[in-house]
Amino acid sequence: MTEPGQNGKDYLPETVADSVLAAPLVRYAAKNQGQYVSAKNEPAFVLTTWPWRETSLIVSLFTRRHGRITAVARGAKRPAGRFRGLIDPFLPLLINFSGRSEVKTLTGVRWMGGLLPITGEGLLTAFYLNELVFRLSPAEEAQTELFDAYTRTLTMVARGNFEETECAMREFEVDLLRLCGWGQQLPDGSEGFTGLVRDGEIIEAYASDVCDRERLYSPGAIRAVLTRDFSDASVLKDARDLLKEIIEFYALGGRMLSSRRTVTRWRQFSR
Repeated sequence: MTEPGQNGKDYLPETVADSVLAAPLVRYAAKNQGQYVSAKNEPAFVLTTWPWRETSLIVSLFTRRHGRITAVARGAKRPAGRFRGLIDPFLPLLINFSGRSEVKTLTGVRWMGGLLPITGEGLLTAFYLNELVFRLSPAEEAQTELFDAYTRTLTMVARGNFEETECAMREFEVDLLRLCGWGQQLPDGSEGFTGLVRDGEIIEAYASDVCDRERLYSPGAIRAVLTRDFSDASVLKDARDLLKEIIEFYALGGRMLSSRRTVTRWRQFSR
């Protein structure tokens, strides 16, 4: 397991730190802000954490019935604290929380079990999955289908089957993009077309249309993405690259996700 407080630093930008931590924590002091919310035995996974004060953590959690929430885990850094060893990514948890502000108070955590440990390159893939949810999923909105897809995808990653994992990851990326409002579909009767990505959308194009740093994608890769069908292994790599362009437009305005950069570097050094 990773050390609490260390697992999210690589992909927490300053703007997110400002919005997720600074403003909500100011409001956290005002206990009467907003509608009171509480939950018991809520299925959840830790997305990332940040140290808060000397003994506590701020935790971003992905829950089944409340979506992505932020909570304070008081005393989580104490050696004998009740949360010690539980506030880590990729552990299926049942949590209790309550509060009125944007930052809730975590009052109970229990490990559910049932998921194999994630190791090796699978960890890099799983952290990428967490960054996608952290950056793109709406806060405090129930996303039961996406949560179930996230759980299935983590299970595939833990099994270590490369092709199975690649298909599951691409399906999850499409599901998350559609949740964010990206709704492109394959035109009726079309078997796909050559195209490229501009402003987060796939447009039909030819080699003569390609500008600097743009890439032309095959009909098979575009068809796989627009139909969410990644059964053709020959187009998986191109479909991954195509989705990467769309995701990075929505998540970072075209810049590479931090976890994606880490995966790329790891693969280069491991060859």
